Amino acid sequence: AEVNMVKPPQALAASNVGGTATVLHLAALAGAPVAFTSTMLPLGDTAPSGYRQTKAAAEAVCERHFESHGVPSAPLQLGDIGMATAAGSVIPDDDAFVIVLKACVALGLFPDVPWASSLMAVDQCASLFVRLLVDAPAGEFSGRPSEVKGSLVPWGTLYEWLRLEVPALRKVPLHEWREAASARRGSLFQQLGLVFDDFADEQGLEGERFARGGGDG
Repeated sequence: AEVNMVKPPQALAASNVGGTATVLHLAALAGAPVAFTSTMLPLGDTAPSGYRQTKAAAEAVCERHFESHGVPSAPLQLGDIGMATAAGSVIPDDDAFVIVLKACVALGLFPDVPWASSLMAVDQCASLFVRLLVDAPAGEFSGRPSEVKGSLVPWGTLYEWLRLEVPALRKVPLHEWREAASARRGSLFQQLGLVFDDFADEQGLEGERFARGGGDG
């Protein structure tokens, strides 16, 4: 698949939809199940990106191949996948969540916001796929998509966790945090400027979901 949140769906269809059809055809010949990595549904009233539209089309291809040819597949609508849980694991520097937390540490400030984050550790995600493909439970290979997300963690909890490592960290209103960040220079804050608005929208919507009692993962 080609992961790109900017390109229109027609530019991604060959790899993301056509590629999925090819894999399903090969799986039918081999008699093998397919674990298909899709992506999470848009939150709230957010319009789906071209990438998400091609993933929706690929999910439909999975379901159609199961219904018409019996090809077993498990399309998984994965949420955000974060760093591994093992000590010493590499932190992905280009991840929006990591960028924002690094900015918090660099500023010594933490935004006081009603957000929540849903993250699944990459090693947990890998274990999920191994279990799925080794056990291959028929009920999970019906061609119908299912959502797979980590449990929601409110940002107030993230603040308390981060303060264990950065005791001087203090909470400030979001507008004050943004003003402090915009005054800083360097590659970290350039990255922050590129990702923050979309990140804030997503975390805000997840915070609303947490407030409604959702997000058990």
